[in-house]
Order: sequence, then structure tokens, then C-alpha cells
Amino acid sequence: MGKKQDVLGKKSPSEWEGLAMREQSLFSVRTKYFQSIITNTLHLNPNEQKVLHLGGRRGLFAQELAQQGFHVTVMDSSEAAIAFARDQAKLENVTIDALIGNAEHLPYADASFDIIYCSDLLEVTNNMEGIIAEASRVLKPGGIFLYDTVNRTILSRLVYLFLFQRWSWSAIMPPHRYSPHRLVPPRKLKHLMHKYELDNQECVEFKPESLSQLLGAVRAYKQGMLNADEAGKRVQMKVGKRGEKPAVTYLGYGFKQ
Repeated sequence: MGKKQDVLGKKSPSEWEGLAMREQSLFSVRTKYFQSIITNTLHLNPNEQKVLHLGGRRGLFAQELAQQGFHVTVMDSSEAAIAFARDQAKLENVTIDALIGNAEHLPYADASFDIIYCSDLLEVTNNMEGIIAEASRVLKPGGIFLYDTVNRTILSRLVYLFLFQRWSWSAIMPPHRYSPHRLVPPRKLKHLMHKYELDNQECVEFKPESLSQLLGAVRAYKQGMLNADEAGKRVQMKVGKRGEKPAVTYLGYGFKQ
């Protein structure tokens, strides 16, 4: 069977397809966690909340929030991803602001947003402190900073540096996207958040429902049986138990003081 056309095929290099697969596979767990904190715990009215999604890729998560009534801005450093986000928003008749930008230098005044979600960013930057500082600056006092990222453990190095990046059987990520020194131990993230007046509330592990399901989706994609989005949709993620040390990936949130 020939490889199906990927939704990014005409807009970006093929090396992006693994990032599209990751965005799709994490879409559900990000949405559920956001709702559990913002809607179910804090009971915030979407129509009164300005949200900034940093590292928003193609805007899938941003569009979902906009459909719920949030006022959403999505930012990514990739021109191709933002072009896709704009086109898709028009197609779905969803209102979002989508712009190319650098999370280390946000083009917004102080205290511009009620909520910031940071994803696919902290674990690949060489300046995590700069991103945290800027997020805190543009977040209103009492605002919420949410994030997901990759821990620095033996298992996370095996998964992200070897399986997803080096081993030809399962490599789906651009070369050198992840490196050991850029992975994010929770203690380091909490320290930087505290330094910039973000009071972290929790770090919660998330992981695949099934390892065989994840590997099966990766192989189906690598063999050309599925495109990146189709493969990503086959991977179901779940949030772990509170208090457990994150083995590979984790989510969390904090308040701006």
C-alpha cells in the first residue's frame, strides 16, 4: 500500500510529519487536562478568558478551545504550522489569532492574558528560563500557567533520544530536536516558575494507554499504512495518579502571584 497523503505534505518538509503525529496523539490528553483544571476545578467562564498557546504547532488545541468559547491566540516559530492553523480555522469557521513568533520575546504588553498553555517547547529550547520569564510577564496576576513537557530520566532518554529520534525502525522526529541537557526535570521547572512568580500546583505524569498501541501506530506510519494524523489518533494517552514520579512526560499548572 502506498503512503497516504499527509495533511502537511504540501505545506512543510516531510520531517514535520512526526511532529504532526505527536500533536495529534497528545490532543485528547491536553484537552482533558485543561478542562479538568480550568472548567471543573476553577470554574472559569470561557467567554471571559484570553488564552495564549505557546508552541501551538498547527493550532488543533487552539481551535478546540475557541470552539468552547475561549479567546485564543496560538503562537509557533514555524511559518508552515501557522499557515496551516490559519487555513484550518477559516475552513472550520473558528476565530483564533495565529502568529509566527519567538516565545522568548513575546510581542505583548505585561498582563495581557488570563491563561497560558506551553507545549512542545520547554523540552526543545536552549533558553527555558527566557520562555518562563516572558510567559510570567504577559500573564495577569492570578492567571494560570499550564504546561506539558518531557522529564529527564533514563526512560525518557530511551524513548525520545533513541526510539523517536535515532533508531530507523521507529524514528519519527527531526534529528537533534531532543537532547539530554534540554529535557526538563520537574524540580528545575518548579525552580524557574518560582523565580518568576509562578506558583506551581502539581506535576502529573501522562503516558500511553498501551505501549504496543503506540509502537503499532509508529510502525504503521513508518510503513506508509497511515499518515501522521491517522497514526496519532490511534495513540490514546492517559493521566497518571497524582503523586507518582513522571517516568517520561508530565503536565502541570501554576498561578501567577
